[in-house]
Amino acid sequence: MKKFILRLFTLHFALFFSTNLTFANINQTISNAKLEKNSVASISVRDVQTSKELYARNQHKYVHPASSLKIFTFAAALNELGEDYTFDTKVYADNSGNLYIKLGADPLLCTEDLRALIKQVKSSFDTSKIKNIYIDDTIIDKIPYPQGWMWDDFWPNIPKLSPYTLNQNTTKLTLRLAREGQSAQVIQNDPYKISIINEVTKGSARNIALHKDYDENSDIITIKGTVSGDSTVFVPVSNPKFYFIANVDDILAREKISYKKPYAIAKVPKNAREVAKVSRSIQEVGAYALKNSDNFSSEIIFKVAGGKFKGKCEGGSTQDALDMFFNYYSKLGADVDGVKISDASGVSRYNLFTTSWMSDALLFLNSTNVKNYMAQAGEGTLDRRLVHLKGRLWAKTGTLSGVSSLAGYVKNSKDKELVFAVVISNFNKKPSVIKSFEDDLVDDIFKF
Repeated sequence: MKKFILRLFTLHFALFFSTNLTFANINQTISNAKLEKNSVASISVRDVQTSKELYARNQHKYVHPASSLKIFTFAAALNELGEDYTFDTKVYADNSGNLYIKLGADPLLCTEDLRALIKQVKSSFDTSKIKNIYIDDTIIDKIPYPQGWMWDDFWPNIPKLSPYTLNQNTTKLTLRLAREGQSAQVIQNDPYKISIINEVTKGSARNIALHKDYDENSDIITIKGTVSGDSTVFVPVSNPKFYFIANVDDILAREKISYKKPYAIAKVPKNAREVAKVSRSIQEVGAYALKNSDNFSSEIIFKVAGGKFKGKCEGGSTQDALDMFFNYYSKLGADVDGVKISDASGVSRYNLFTTSWMSDALLFLNSTNVKNYMAQAGEGTLDRRLVHLKGRLWAKTGTLSGVSSLAGYVKNSKDKELVFAVVISNFNKKPSVIKSFEDDLVDDIFKF
């Protein structure tokens, strides 16, 4: 009996010592980072099996989650849409020779998809008898940006949100160096043209910056900087609808389908028959959104799911999706009273969460498939980060000016699964320095 008690005491002491040693490691890592005096490191780590919070620091302070928010908004959207959901772009025909392009808000719809769609129409419908072409764009609303988005945060990295999503509402520019001299020529092969003030010259490396006045409807872009060789730049378009129509017109002409009338907006009539369809799965779109931290895809998915949640046949909005978000997490058992959220991607400066809430929500989400959509170590936004934890780490990064975050799941050195949420706020260091600090923290967490 005495031996048993001694062994039990020894085991308890060893666990206590090991845990406290890990705490000391994390605290030392934070100390070594030499964050500014006013910076905040908010951290919460929990055991998946017991739900116990193993380590916490400033876990109840409000912080901005940045793109780590995508985990939680996508999980709510996936629950609403289902694993079998597809983003369908369809063409219907009625008995009068009219065609209807039904937009499905596919965030990854590209020119090749549109070309395939029109080729299907050509093979299943007598295109010489087209009377009118209508567009049904009712799947989501046309509000281009959620509340709390700051121009410097999102342009030119995030195009306008719209039911029109072709090529993520960006146009491709090619910068080509002149054979002689120091100038670079801008080439536009896209049927949708923009006005460009070209200030790009030859240099030792690519260093390009896009500038635009604050009239969001203007298509006048200034390109400044240097290139050392031919280079490609993608620029958000000011009018996604016109951009979509310009590309439809171009493909129709290439397919020798004559249509010279304007495109009207109308819902697909009930008696119309489907003549063409291109689809993309939620698995492909969701993985792209989370692994690559794609803001455009995240926001579009959120709106589509919000519309479905509200039982709408049209016009899914960010507000619909926010209602869906609160309903979903309330039903899971998460306390949403203190959550402040304005978008799906984490760009809005109005978003406020605690890392305690984030780690708690990750516990609830462990029973879902959301982890399958997240980047593993060494891929997506975790490329070249924590590669030694490949197969043991699934996480979502986040970056805004003065904010860096990392949240997800890690299977530790003892094969115990943990959840963690780390948010670093109000720093004045290079983001790469903070990312390295986050990686050190995850290594410490791995040793729990």
